[in-house]
Amino acid sequence: MARTFYDVMQISARADREIIVVVYRHLAKRYHPDKDPSPAAAARMAELNEAYAILSDASKRARYDEQIGLHEVDTPTVGPGSGKGARSGGANTASAAADAHGDAGPPPANPAPAGNPLTFGRYRGWTLNQVARYDRDYLEWLSRTTMGRNYRRELDQLLGG
Repeated sequence: MARTFYDVMQISARADREIIVVVYRHLAKRYHPDKDPSPAAAARMAELNEAYAILSDASKRARYDEQIGLHEVDTPTVGPGSGKGARSGGANTASAAADAHGDAGPPPANPAPAGNPLTFGRYRGWTLNQVARYDRDYLEWLSRTTMGRNYRRELDQLLGG
């Protein structure tokens, strides 16, 4: 199966525009020719630019989603996964229970949840202490984004800063 622009940018097809912009900026810093002059990084940057050009424009994204078999779904107006950016994959439509969580799936039982759960992203439904055990890089990324502002105190504790 061919990679989609969502795969290129390492985001969910449910990601809203704010997530797309933040992820693009983060990846562009990593693969920019000024930072990494290798041919592989240049190719990766070209892929990122193409994906961002489509996914950051609502009308182009809608056409692209239609081409790859994604379609808009009715979503609740409140709660995780709500809003215009909520999407679902055609034949791979997840159940309502799975929609409560991001691409990482339901949170693990160990460690026990502590704090407020994330309401966005691949770890939607997980608490920060649960994410810390499995993906510290995600917490470091989150601490540098505007979305992490609401979790700043807890992030500082978990990251030792």
